[in-house]
Amino acid sequence: MAIQKIALSSLITLHLTHVTGRKSAVQLLVSACPRLADLTLEAYEKLTNLAVLGTRLRRLALRCCHDLSAIVADSSELRDFEYRGTVPGPSFLTLRGGGVAMKISSCKLDFCGAEATDLPELARLRDFLLLFSGVKSQQLTSARLGCGDGLAFPAFLALCHLELMGMLPEDDTATVVTTMA
Repeated sequence: MAIQKIALSSLITLHLTHVTGRKSAVQLLVSACPRLADLTLEAYEKLTNLAVLGTRLRRLALRCCHDLSAIVADSSELRDFEYRGTVPGPSFLTLRGGGVAMKISSCKLDFCGAEATDLPELARLRDFLLLFSGVKSQQLTSARLGCGDGLAFPAFLALCHLELMGMLPEDDTATVVTTMA
């Protein structure tokens, strides 16, 4: 069966939750929305790669898309980024659009899963946080807040608003405060 050409030239907001079916359908749908400004993908299984290019994307939210290993997005107008999942690999997010980290002003990161204690995963977490070092507003939720040893947060020089949610260890408060500072 041939796939019909999709044309959603006026669509600005697209929120897909628990979508089932062919993973190529999401790519076709996103590619058919040249004015797309707000994209949310939530709990989408089996989607491994996605390209969000040629849009006017201002907000991107990726929640519990655990099979997603690589996303390429046009970030020339991207201001808000949200992510919920495990600590992603080094090639998870590619932002195109020049000076991308400084244009994103608000970031919400929620890392789920077991607390990371090994240095390679903590390094991946730090590298991912570095992508958003220019944000003004950061919300971070993670069991990893208690991992003072081995996790050095990047400097967030433009940060005006910070929300931290997670468990802090009672036995090592000084290390956590030093890490966050």
